[in-house]
Amino acid sequence: MPSMTQTVMNDCPTDPRSTASQSSPDAATYPRVGRAVLAAFLVGLLVTAVAVFQSHRAATAAAQQRFSRLNERVLDEIARRINLPVYGLNGARGVFAASKSVERNEFAAYVASRNLPRDFPGVLGFGFIKRTLRQDLDRFLAAERTDDAPNFSIYAFPEIVPPRDHLYVVTALYPQ
Repeated sequence: MPSMTQTVMNDCPTDPRSTASQSSPDAATYPRVGRAVLAAFLVGLLVTAVAVFQSHRAATAAAQQRFSRLNERVLDEIARRINLPVYGLNGARGVFAASKSVERNEFAAYVASRNLPRDFPGVLGFGFIKRTLRQDLDRFLAAERTDDAPNFSIYAFPEIVPPRDHLYVVTALYPQ
């Protein structure tokens, strides 16, 4: 006596053991169903590919826009930080413009009136450079020494800067 499993299997139209004579009238529709499933799969795959491509393109555009925005912000901050000392030096220029002569202690008072770490982050100090001719060097040294700098002297670096007729001398640098 055949088992129940064998009987069910023999009646199943997809059973490879079934013969052509036992096939049901619906057996001809299976290839059409298979093509329909394949077509649905391919359409789904195509829709997914298009969605992924559009999503990737949108994400790339958003990332590029964010990068451009951050880049602009960084460039603005760099320009602001670089220009901060210029504002301080413009203030020092105002000190010189408002006076016939600015003595060393007046320049020191200007620098001391500023909070360098807060107002000009990264700036260690402000200095003043005077131009003088080499032939006037003795008179220049005498004038600087009488302006609260009795030990003022000039140090040259001939190996870096060759001797010239005119000199640019740092006469004040604060805080010292």
